[in-house]
Amino acid sequence: MKAKKLIAVMAASAIALSFAGCQSADTPEGSETEADAGESGIESTVTLNDTYWAGSNIRVRMLFDPEGNCRYGYVGNYALTVAEDGTQLLTMLYYADTEAGQMASTTYALRDDGDGSYTRVIYVEGESQDFDGDAAAELVLDEGTDGLSGSAAFDGVYLSSDGQYYNFYSDGTFAMETLMRYVADEDQIELVGADGSTLYTYTADEDYSTLTLYKDGQQIMELVNDETVQAETEQAEASDGSGSEQEQAEN
Repeated sequence: MKAKKLIAVMAASAIALSFAGCQSADTPEGSETEADAGESGIESTVTLNDTYWAGSNIRVRMLFDPEGNCRYGYVGNYALTVAEDGTQLLTMLYYADTEAGQMASTTYALRDDGDGSYTRVIYVEGESQDFDGDAAAELVLDEGTDGLSGSAAFDGVYLSSDGQYYNFYSDGTFAMETLMRYVADEDQIELVGADGSTLYTYTADEDYSTLTLYKDGQQIMELVNDETVQAETEQAEASDGSGSEQEQAEN
């Protein structure tokens, strides 16, 4: 799979996720969130309060709180560099497999407008960047450090004019998130955003560690909570370590 195909997959995932991502753990039946009823009419009888993950290569993180808020978005690594012509660049890397030659990333050109405000366009090497065109978007510092004009990783959050939050962390990672509301009962979950809402049916483990979303009878995605992901990662690392030790002993 080439890089372009991976980017296409990411775009398709964004469409599916635009109204598709809620889960819960520790969900006492009968409790209600502040979102008493969704646009579809279902009433809130399940409280969601956990962080979940979806996807293998391109990772999606979803956070739910008891007040009926849902935050979802892509996570990855970022880098701040300067092009030969002096343009400030922000590269957001969603996925990379150097051995397979696969990568999904976006590089933006940034114009510093002062006071923590930037204009962002997709960078086209060797061409003049159209910061005043229709494709331009604004990033405004919402909290933390204003670090987009520098070269070092930092902790800061920017709100984009397209409604997304760009969370940058000092370890070089980012989370690009959209904020929504959710309503859930024992069988259905509805995500409510600025452009409307979508209703899904779902199945869940007894402890809500895994939740599978369906639309019109077809599975949309499987969501796994943070605790389960960490446990699986630790188990995989332990297995790899045991295998290496056994290999060394045989040699």
